[in-house]
Amino acid sequence: TGTLAYGRAEQDRALLREIASQVGSSREDLAGRIAALKEEVRALKEAQAKQSRQGLKARLEGLIEEALRAGDTPIVIAEVAAQGVEELREAGDWIRQKLPRGAGMLAASIGGKLSVVASVGADLKGVLPAPDWAKDAVSIVDGKGGGKPEQAVAGARDASRLKEVLERGRTFARERLKGVAAEKRPG
Repeated sequence: TGTLAYGRAEQDRALLREIASQVGSSREDLAGRIAALKEEVRALKEAQAKQSRQGLKARLEGLIEEALRAGDTPIVIAEVAAQGVEELREAGDWIRQKLPRGAGMLAASIGGKLSVVASVGADLKGVLPAPDWAKDAVSIVDGKGGGKPEQAVAGARDASRLKEVLERGRTFARERLKGVAAEKRPG
């Protein structure tokens, strides 16, 4: 076992030399260098997430303005870039705050999977419940979802059909909102 242990120790030393070389450090400073690299990665991920949120918010501002100009009941339906489902939920919250008489459905491919958030302003919760809206949209890709009347999240494995899911969501919203538009017309 002595020869075997010695051989194993030599392999470990060679591996440490290689790792130290790869990270630009000496063997003695390797642990400190790895800790510094981990911190650098954490900071970069944090900066990337912040930049992603800012980009998403800027895109939503434009979509909301467009929806407000388009008609009686402002609806935002869009594919967006999001780092995670939580970021998508935050975007849905923002739509709900900005469009109390409107709604929004956002979809993103996150980690190769489809994620959808449906957000409904306070005035539309009874007409266009977010869980029904989200579930119907992802039903064409065998997706599942749920949530509260004002916001729901749904997902599916197949992100390749994202545009179809959004189109189904658009159709569902139009059908549900036909009655609202008719009630607003003077008669």
